[in-house]
Amino acid sequence: MKALASLRVALAASLVLGSVCCSDSTGPYPWGRGDILDRLNALPGVRATEIQPHWGYPRAFQLDITQPVDHAHPQSGSFTQRAYLSFVADSTPMVFAPSG
Repeated sequence: MKALASLRVALAASLVLGSVCCSDSTGPYPWGRGDILDRLNALPGVRATEIQPHWGYPRAFQLDITQPVDHAHPQSGSFTQRAYLSFVADSTPMVFAPSG
C-alpha cells in the first residue's frame, strides 16, 4: 500500500516536471497573439514571406530558416533552408509532408 502511494507521488511529480520543462519557451511571447506572419518573423533565424496560396488554403508562406552547418560549432558557417507553410487556422493541426 505504501509502495503504491509512493508510486503515485512519483508519477504526479514527473508529470508536473515534464509539463514545466517541456513548455515552448523559444517562440515569441505570447505565441497565441498577433498575425501569423508577424509571429513567424519573430522566430529566431526565420524570414517569412507571404506567397500566393495553393490547393484551397486561405494563406501560404515561404520560410527561409538560417541554420548552422554544424550545431556543435556554430562559428563554422550557416546555410538557409527553405520551407513552405500552407496555413488554415491556429486551431487546426499542422501536417508536415517533406519531399526530396
